[in-house]
Amino acid sequence: MRLLVSVKNIVTKAAKVFLQFRIAERSAALAYFALFALAPILILITSLASIFVFGSFAQSGIEEFFLRYFGSGASVFFEQVIERADNLTVDIAVAVAGFLLVVFAATGFFRALQRSLFEVFSVSIEGNSTTKNILYNNLYSSTYMIIFLFFIIGLFVARLVLTTGIELAENFFDYNVSGATIRALSAILVLVLLSLFLGGSYRFFSRRSVTWLDSFIGGFAASVLILLLNNLLGLYFAFSEALLLYGAASFLVAILLWLYLFSMIILIGALISRYVSRL
Repeated sequence: MRLLVSVKNIVTKAAKVFLQFRIAERSAALAYFALFALAPILILITSLASIFVFGSFAQSGIEEFFLRYFGSGASVFFEQVIERADNLTVDIAVAVAGFLLVVFAATGFFRALQRSLFEVFSVSIEGNSTTKNILYNNLYSSTYMIIFLFFIIGLFVARLVLTTGIELAENFFDYNVSGATIRALSAILVLVLLSLFLGGSYRFFSRRSVTWLDSFIGGFAASVLILLLNNLLGLYFAFSEALLLYGAASFLVAILLWLYLFSMIILIGALISRYVSRL
């Protein structure tokens, strides 16, 4: 009986906090910014990965992700974005201006994410001049964007190392690892890396107002929800005909829905990091 009362109190408090911070509205705003920042972020990831000789692997990994969860239309969209970016023939000045525009567009989402997480963690930077606040916010969000880009590339590299290691082990021990085992190991790898990244992110945006333990608890919870989201939403898109109503734009609707739920999970993880020690 006490357990039921405790669960009821936790659920009630969680619902109040969810409404207090307007998580649904903030998630919708983040999804809007993320949709417009999607193409610039993809260009930056593939360009940065190419510098470290992982460009083709990162590109194929993103194509696989889009194809698996959002269908062939999304995969074609990504291929066209990268192809058009590679085929641009402009002079140096235009190229620099274009690069700065891409970076500015990509940071739009991270600036919005920073504002939301600052409010969740009650972080205030008031007291500085308006110019200093603008510079501070842009520097903070730009730093996190760079960390995020390297994390995505590192995620692809880790998966490459995993698959290569499995192949070497199969050849050495003359044993075939089943596809289910490979997928399970890959999911565990993603879960661990994503938990560490999100835990560090919550610590970063809270400006150390939450402990490392609380940050990683929130990061782990958010990572589990993200993996569940990917698989459940992927199954829904695969077997549901609801997206067919949108015709050629169906993949954009699918991506927007995923971005909305993904943003909501990120904010929920932040709330868990902030309040887990009080439960």
